Amino acid sequence: MIADPIWDRVKRVTTARRVAVDQLGMTKEHDMSEEKKVPEGFAAYEDGKHRRYSLLFAVNGGAFAVAQLLADKTPGFVLGHLTLRHLSLGMILFTLVMGADIYMFGEKMRRHYLHDAFGRQGKAVLILLCLLICAGWFLVI
Repeated sequence: MIADPIWDRVKRVTTARRVAVDQLGMTKEHDMSEEKKVPEGFAAYEDGKHRRYSLLFAVNGGAFAVAQLLADKTPGFVLGHLTLRHLSLGMILFTLVMGADIYMFGEKMRRHYLHDAFGRQGKAVLILLCLLICAGWFLVI
């Protein structure tokens, strides 16, 4: 039998890959036979987080759209005696309250149900989003 250098190289790479995979504790048989189990509280956490973020974005987006449509027609006033300044201050307050609510919800879920949820990255994203939304409303003032 003649030695084939390409086939030998393929066997070495395949063996090295299999060894690396085995060291991680993940073989093909293991991946296919066992499905990862999602913690029980994860669905409640994701649903609650989704509803809160959706409310934050929907109210801010709706207020911005209303402000943009109505402010062009009556400069200075959005609706009745409500000015853009009042609307902006109200939306800044709403954003801060919703941010605090989302933060407290995440902390409660982390403390009681999912110890890996709402880590530093989640907190940073929430704080930066709230700051960005508030900055946008401050520009309107």
